Amino acid sequence: METNTTLVSRKIPATCSVRGRGVGYAIQAAAIRAALTLTFAGLLGLGALIASSPNAWSAAQAVEQTVKVPVVENPLGDRHLTFLGPLTEEQAKNVKTAGDTCLIRLNRRMLAGHGRSPRDFYMLAKRVNPLEGEMLADALDGEWNTCDQFRAALLAEGTRTPQMVADYEGRLDRIVREIENRVAANAAPGDEDAAASLTKTIFQYLHENVFTAGYNIDCTDPAGVLETGEYNCVSATVIFNSVAERLGLDACGLEMPGHALSRVKYATPTGFESMDLETTCPNWFSLGDSTARRAATLSKTASAARSIDDVQAVRAANTVEDVAQLTDLSKKLREITPVQLIATIYYNQGVDYLNRKDYPQAAAANLKALYLDPQSETAWGNLMATINNWSIDCATAGRFDMAAILLDYGVSMDETYDKFRINQRHIYYHWIRSLAREGRAEDAMLVYKHAGQRLPDDPSLKELVEKEVVPASNDR
Repeated sequence: METNTTLVSRKIPATCSVRGRGVGYAIQAAAIRAALTLTFAGLLGLGALIASSPNAWSAAQAVEQTVKVPVVENPLGDRHLTFLGPLTEEQAKNVKTAGDTCLIRLNRRMLAGHGRSPRDFYMLAKRVNPLEGEMLADALDGEWNTCDQFRAALLAEGTRTPQMVADYEGRLDRIVREIENRVAANAAPGDEDAAASLTKTIFQYLHENVFTAGYNIDCTDPAGVLETGEYNCVSATVIFNSVAERLGLDACGLEMPGHALSRVKYATPTGFESMDLETTCPNWFSLGDSTARRAATLSKTASAARSIDDVQAVRAANTVEDVAQLTDLSKKLREITPVQLIATIYYNQGVDYLNRKDYPQAAAANLKALYLDPQSETAWGNLMATINNWSIDCATAGRFDMAAILLDYGVSMDETYDKFRINQRHIYYHWIRSLAREGRAEDAMLVYKHAGQRLPDDPSLKELVEKEVVPASNDR
């Protein structure tokens, strides 16, 4: 029987350069047993291993000193983040954080919002700028208290010093004052549509004076917008909403897979209305027909797709002509809060890091996105894809132990994500076969035993053992 051993990856838009990476694999029997002790310590995930046994990796180092081979390293590394979880409340209290770290919790309520088995997971993001840490802490209750969305966007995109933040906030304040002056000069007494008129004035001012250099899918940083005039849907929406908020309008974000735009709510003589704005479309107000506006939004979405799950569907939206289809696609719009809007910055970063195969950074970015927006299916899917693709790269480089650890962690977070189970089967298959062909039948059987705890009675693994491992063992 031929076995399909193709690893299943998650595809992402190939818009960034990729750094090649390769790690050699050499480890003897005793070290393999140490690796398996770490790899298969239940389905608590890698983070639980680190949290419950801080000396776990040093134990492997002791084995390494004995057999003189490379130690199995912590695949998450010390470079950017460490997963900690599931943890009890008491364990979480004992987690020590330095001044340059930020403890982020994905709690039961957040994960339950995805319709999955609730667990507690923690992420300790290392080398987080203190200003960013303060911003994330401020968002714990789902609202900005000491921060606001403009400042949060600056910090999420890497503005590092209070002076730099103050400088960009000062620029935004000057924009607000100039719009106020324009409104005052053109105000009409008794204008019943003052809020709608102000919305249009803000929009037009920004496109005439701030969004001057055109659309750039990579320009998510509002600081970059103010410096260059280039913008994308997220940065344009953040700036528009920030200005609108400062001028007393009730503005929020709208999100659909791969895209963001603005919504302004205001009272009218007959009740309440809302106005949706494609902030990247300079001629939005000249598109009087709602169908034309939806088409403009979907066209922009097609070129701005950032969701790993929905890239093809979003691209297809650019060719939709049927009004009913347009209406159906527009129903995917989700109203998001000012805090959730900043999550779109982080999951965009996650896609960029994943394109570059910088998996620790990609995982950190998506976890921050989920912290700010627990209901974001986009960020959740991208986090699962990060863990999955990370494991594939480890396996491709011969680091089957690390690949297995990552897939265990992924399964513990989301048992419904089928690619984890598919790739577990393929990784164990290649791992067992590799050991058997190296003449290490005993180690191959040990791996097979642990694989059976995750993939009971898997026929492809059983056949592999019968064909290659058992004969090799009998030959010894």
